[in-house]
Amino acid sequence: MTAPDRVNATLTAQDIADLNAAATTLETKLAFRIGLSPEERQAIPKMGVSGNDFVRDVLIAAEQNPALIPAVIDIAGARRDYNLVNDLTPIVARLQNLLEGLNDTLLEAGSEAFVTSLEAYDILKRLGKGTALDESLKKMSRRFARQPRQPKPPVEGTPSA
Repeated sequence: MTAPDRVNATLTAQDIADLNAAATTLETKLAFRIGLSPEERQAIPKMGVSGNDFVRDVLIAAEQNPALIPAVIDIAGARRDYNLVNDLTPIVARLQNLLEGLNDTLLEAGSEAFVTSLEAYDILKRLGKGTALDESLKKMSRRFARQPRQPKPPVEGTPSA
């Protein structure tokens, strides 16, 4: 069962340098990005697609009627955030698509290399015994050695056996 060769590519040293430079450019241009904990991500109100129209309409009304809005409400800051969301959305979509394709390529290339290696290992194992390959075959066989099962830790509040 030979693996299909769906991924047939290489990267030159210059390609890798160029890709790293592009990633550095992205990191530099997006230096304002933040990180949220899973709890923060879950807790914050989300604008969403329908919320985008609502925010736009509120900002327009507030900007057209500044006398009605107390000074403690930062409409200019909200406008900057709103514009940032709209500027970043197509970029994030494009990068997510690129990242998904890269992850799929990594998965497929790894699978192809692994399947081909399994086939070659099987042949080496059968034809290489008793040769200079013995030490290498022993090392390769460790991949398939069964690890002893670790006992599961007892659940708190339950008696241990």
